[in-house]
Amino acid sequence: MKRHILLALLLTSSVGLFAQSYDIKQETQRVNNTKYDGYASIVDASVDKVEDFWLEYLKENAKVRRKRNYYQVTEFVTSKYALDSLTLFTRVTDVDSLGQVWLGFGEKLSPDIQAAKLKDLEGVLQKFTRAFYLDAQQQKIDASEQAAVYVSKNHAKLLRDAENLRLELNSAEGYKLRLEEQLENTILEIKVLIQKIEDNKIATEEAYQDLQQINKVLEQNKADLKKIN
Repeated sequence: MKRHILLALLLTSSVGLFAQSYDIKQETQRVNNTKYDGYASIVDASVDKVEDFWLEYLKENAKVRRKRNYYQVTEFVTSKYALDSLTLFTRVTDVDSLGQVWLGFGEKLSPDIQAAKLKDLEGVLQKFTRAFYLDAQQQKIDASEQAAVYVSKNHAKLLRDAENLRLELNSAEGYKLRLEEQLENTILEIKVLIQKIEDNKIATEEAYQDLQQINKVLEQNKADLKKIN
């Protein structure tokens, strides 16, 4: 049963990353009744997993404050994207059972600046999405390695068990041979005893008959003694 479960987990985990593709597009969302431009990435995972990873990713690079139905991000420092001076809004929502990460501006910008910064938002989401898939695949690799260790140890244990069973079988077969030899000796001894009992019975009957004859002779001798004057 454990073997079937383990194989199922390995087969399931072997499919995924190579079928993944980035679904990132420009999207406007309403926050506090105001529309804000940004980018959204649909990640092939549950919304809870995506949100946890996204928030952890943000907190490593920025200050994050939870609001009513979104997060406010400030001082977002990255080595490639210049977003540290901006206030950003983000939220993770469920889209067809997948997690969608939206990252948008939390302030109005001039068209030129916004156009440049939109590219940065897209880059951040691309980097995050790739990091998510890499992390997910690494977890599968870790699980596979753990499974390999488990199977290797189990295989070694089965080999030891096989050797122990072989030794036990040899011991049992040896014991069986000794018992069979003892049984043959016992059967022979029983036959000898039965023959001795038969011989004793015959000898006893012959001795009884001899005793009867002797008693007859004795009685006859006593009778003859009385006839002598």
